[in-house]
Order: sequence, then structure tokens, then C-alpha cells
Amino acid sequence: MAKKKFKFDYVIRAEDCWDCATCVTECREEAIFVNDDVRYEIDQEKCIRCARCFKACPVEAIEKVSA
Repeated sequence: MAKKKFKFDYVIRAEDCWDCATCVTECREEAIFVNDDVRYEIDQEKCIRCARCFKACPVEAIEKVSA
């Protein structure tokens, strides 16, 4: 079994997101994308847990959760 690289993940709560794309602009790893449901999502494989999106979100729709 592969060991998890990080102890937490950042996730975007779709119900709170205003689709402003601030998180996309802040993400230097290009880890945030629009999924099939036309909602923003974080690719956990690309995310380096820098917290730039978390800090930049104007509506606090990004949360830190245990991995």
C-alpha cells in the first residue's frame, strides 16, 4: 500500500464556492480545475499543500481536511 505524502488535503466546498477563480489564479502548481459538474476541484496529486488557494479564497470555500 502506498503511503500518503501529506497528512491533510485542501478541498473546495462546492456549495460555498462563488466560482470567482481566485484559487486557480493563486495556484502555482495548476492543481485546481473545473470538473465534469462544472465545479472547481483540487487535484490532490498535483497539490503541494502550500495554502495559497486556502488563504486567497474570499468566501472561505476551501477547507483543510485529514487525508
